[in-house]
Amino acid sequence: MTSVLSSRLVRLMIVVIALIVATLMVLFLRVPLPAIELAAEPVIPPHFVDVFGFQFSITNTLIASWLSMIVLVVFAFLATRKMKMVPSGLQNVAEMIIEMMYNFFGNIAGDRIAKFFPWVMTIFLWVLVSNWMGLVPGFGSIGYMHQAHEGGYKAETLFQAGPVHLYSLTNEIVEPGAQDEHGHEVHGYAVVPFLRSAASDLSFTLALAFISVLMTQIFGLQALGLDYVNRFIPFKSFWDLLGGKAMKGMDLIVGPLELVSEFAKIISFSFRLFGNVFAGEVLLGVMIFLIPHIVPLPFYGLEIFVGAMQAFVFAFLTLLFMTMATTHHGEDGH
Repeated sequence: MTSVLSSRLVRLMIVVIALIVATLMVLFLRVPLPAIELAAEPVIPPHFVDVFGFQFSITNTLIASWLSMIVLVVFAFLATRKMKMVPSGLQNVAEMIIEMMYNFFGNIAGDRIAKFFPWVMTIFLWVLVSNWMGLVPGFGSIGYMHQAHEGGYKAETLFQAGPVHLYSLTNEIVEPGAQDEHGHEVHGYAVVPFLRSAASDLSFTLALAFISVLMTQIFGLQALGLDYVNRFIPFKSFWDLLGGKAMKGMDLIVGPLELVSEFAKIISFSFRLFGNVFAGEVLLGVMIFLIPHIVPLPFYGLEIFVGAMQAFVFAFLTLLFMTMATTHHGEDGH
């Protein structure tokens, strides 16, 4: 009985201490709420410029996508530069990942896996690394400051050496039209991050979805030829309908619906990935603002899992659609 009471007392003390620490963090360790922007922000140059009638700039999500590609290329180089029959180190890790995914996807695509796997695995690794890199400290928090249109936060100087100035935002909110003790207008600032998760940009997910659906159509045409086109534009059904075969003539209705569904895949692919990643970034930013430093750690773990699952789902659905596109009606897909 004494041991049970002692155990409950210890758990109660842990909960009380955690609540006290969280309360102190909320009161004294507040951090500014990051500016939530739906569109990617320009970085180089720090504003969009007109190029042949188009607005152009290298955005923070574009730089992040380049960095994720560099990480993959460097990892592949280091893992394969000294190949051994008995793998070890990075080679062992790379072969384990490739073999595990190849076997899993092979159970779905059958003997067509060798053709689909380079595309599917590239999508999986690129999205995975992009999602996980977006959780690295510095993504979304280090960048250049600009004057906020409404409100913003007060800035303080951390370092100054000649023309180089390093600032940090405080948790002090500057209301629009605020003035200092001398009557001068005080401006609030926000940060445009140099790096932001690539998948939090709808342009990235749309481009990836377009590539996925386009390659699905190409593989379908290569495998089935005109039979694949007949799924969407059922020429044979015209003759079946004229010959009195009304049920077969139903393909005239089903075919256009199939064509619409192919375009719908682009929308569903892109918004599923974009929505989850963007919402995850907003969740982390808000949690760090509300209760900084320690309490947001479980949400980091959640976002690591969500980032991996979104990469897997995108790759898995791509493989599934490619397999279905190259399968004749009546086949089991193997």
